[in-house]
Amino acid sequence: MTGTEARPPITGATGVLVLLGRPVEHALTPVIHNAALAAAGLDVVYIALSPRPETLEMTLRGLIAGGCRGLCITIPFKTQIVPMLDALAPSSEATGAVNTVVVGEDGRLTGYNTDVDGVLACIDALPGSGREHGVIIGAGGAGRSAVAALEQAGVRRCQVLNRSLDKAEKIAADFAKSPMQVEAAVLDDQGLERALSEADLLVNTTSVGMYPHGDATPVPARFLHSGLGVADAVYRPNPTRLCREAAEAGAATAPGTHWIVGQGVVAYRLWLGAEPDTAVMHKALADYFAKSDARSGNN
Repeated sequence: MTGTEARPPITGATGVLVLLGRPVEHALTPVIHNAALAAAGLDVVYIALSPRPETLEMTLRGLIAGGCRGLCITIPFKTQIVPMLDALAPSSEATGAVNTVVVGEDGRLTGYNTDVDGVLACIDALPGSGREHGVIIGAGGAGRSAVAALEQAGVRRCQVLNRSLDKAEKIAADFAKSPMQVEAAVLDDQGLERALSEADLLVNTTSVGMYPHGDATPVPARFLHSGLGVADAVYRPNPTRLCREAAEAGAATAPGTHWIVGQGVVAYRLWLGAEPDTAVMHKALADYFAKSDARSGNN
């Protein structure tokens, strides 16, 4: 199926999946999930809501009471929602963050972190294999997920760079027993130059460069080189300035579209017990960006 099929009409029997974040205007998970749901002929829709932080638990309880089938959680709620859930899957226990909530038949809420799968999808999209030295930009929930992903990918050494050193040091301490060597450093020009000169993998987990601030980048172009594989969590604009300048430096790149589809596939599977069509998801994003470019004349 192409993903262009008309979905079943929305009725009182239509299932609802919900994204919670603030803001959510930039979010493209509704694009990929609704395309996949329509292609599968499922009577389910995916919508985005933006509650105020102080109303998050009230919003969550109301949605569950109203029959919500599952939720996706994004910034700034990935850690705030943790104590509101009944259980955490190992992926969330390891990262301390939740981006997917599964509603059990008994109404119990279990939190998962599929950002790990998103990072792994980016790494898999990069040519070559056996990357040994990774640098992660950012020490938030996504940065913690990236460390877990690099550990699963067999990376031997990982450096976490963050403007607030204490947050990077906390991640390094939490992964002290990992077979991967995890180090913390300050995110500044000196730290970037030192870390990237030795690295063969760079993962940006921050929102720097995200629409409407597409002219920004977390890494100055002078520190990028052909020996790097670069993965960016930011998927809008596509490509980001980071990916564009990395490619110009001869580096392989994996844009955030791989991340969003990679984590979306696992969330879809957890909610519905089915496999989405990843080609449909990628096509939905490509079509969205093409239409957006046509309207604006750029990314």
